[in-house]
Amino acid sequence: MHHLDGSIETIDVKGIETTDFAIKRKLFEKKFPHKTLLAFSQIDGGWIELDKLKAVRRKRKKAKSLEKMLLR
Repeated sequence: MHHLDGSIETIDVKGIETTDFAIKRKLFEKKFPHKTLLAFSQIDGGWIELDKLKAVRRKRKKAKSLEKMLLR
């Protein structure tokens, strides 16, 4: 995608982050420094940046774990 300021952004859409992609991501980031990785999450409202999705899922998992501990 070309922006009005002349910058270029590359968008890659992921269904699931695989082990192979973790390796390929580093190569992708080197070749396309202005990139956006998107994933779809119905729980989180649709399309979301992959790194933000991972952070939200970690937070949700931690909250769930704390909740289970408190209920014991």
